[in-house]
Amino acid sequence: MVEDPEDRADVLGYRAYAHRFAGDIPAAVTDMRAAYELDQSVDTRLLYVSIMMDGDQRVWRDGIQVARGLFAEQPDSVLRLNALGYALIQRPEGLEEGYRLLWRGFNFGQQDYAVVDSLGWAYYLYGHFEEARALIERAVSLNVGDPNAEVLDHLGDIYWRLNRRDDAREQWRQALAADPDAIRRRQLEQKLSRGLTASAPRVRELPRVDLPEGPRQRDDL
Repeated sequence: MVEDPEDRADVLGYRAYAHRFAGDIPAAVTDMRAAYELDQSVDTRLLYVSIMMDGDQRVWRDGIQVARGLFAEQPDSVLRLNALGYALIQRPEGLEEGYRLLWRGFNFGQQDYAVVDSLGWAYYLYGHFEEARALIERAVSLNVGDPNAEVLDHLGDIYWRLNRRDDAREQWRQALAADPDAIRRRQLEQKLSRGLTASAPRVRELPRVDLPEGPRQRDDL
């Protein structure tokens, strides 16, 4: 019903998020593309990145391009470093670059649970489960009072790889109780029923990361 471009972009973005939450990725991508055509504000672009990272390779690359633009505008922003870094590690070809960016984001925002979780998940994908455990346990502790299904799911996977099967299932149960989206809910139900059935990430050497001197925290986007 709305006609103003910015208002219409907001509605399309909300509907894209709703489609994503319901597990309909193609519909989410369609609405998000339409929203982006109408409005390229920071909020719309951040939502664009979060929606597109779950699509196929072409869709993922579109999201990465937008995330790179956000990062280029403010390369010290924890939020933007996390958006680009976490989007990159969704695919093997982006893992090394994503890991480096997430380490930089962690250096700037060590109290930001989202970037702490993202870096922990990058460690997991490199097969370094103990380092991943320490980081994601920290992310959970930083987010006490507002449990995040994705973070709890990550911790459950790590516990499983460390042969802490009861602890893993407890984290997955907590993730289910934290209102996950439809795709994650199905995955969690399968994990609780059968555990992790895919092979564990193989251990690989971690990339070298050169960091700025001293951690900093930026409050702006």
